[in-house]
Amino acid sequence: MSAITYVLVAGLVLGIQNRFTPEQLGMHATSVLVWNIIEISILCLIFYIFNIQSKLRIFDLIAYCGYKYVGMIAALSSYLMTHSLLIYRCTLLYISISLSYFLVKCLRLQILPDVGGSQSYNTNGNTRRIYLLLLIVLLQPAFIWYLTQHLIVV
Repeated sequence: MSAITYVLVAGLVLGIQNRFTPEQLGMHATSVLVWNIIEISILCLIFYIFNIQSKLRIFDLIAYCGYKYVGMIAALSSYLMTHSLLIYRCTLLYISISLSYFLVKCLRLQILPDVGGSQSYNTNGNTRRIYLLLLIVLLQPAFIWYLTQHLIVV
């Protein structure tokens, strides 16, 4: 839902800048879909290669990776309202920090076995689990910046 809203907001931004063409909506939708598939595939591959057992399933990963679109919508909306690059960057920074904090709090319960209180998982490989958690958390702000930076006119 938020990914579709992001595509529509991106079309609105391009329309206000007089750079809109109908093909751009399709390109943005395809870009969102492809980057989501790449991101989820990489994470699933890392789970498999490092033999990380967790409570996370594919739909959980899709949901957690989809939270970035809400931040992208907020950042683009702040740019639309003010046309200020500084406001956009401040909003982007705030959204990135808050999304990272949220993901660390939520995903550590799912990925790190000793934090959640469940001892059914093997406690070996906690370093790999922490690195995976950091990878997920740091990928989201990078994707937010990458998917919105071409919409902002300097």
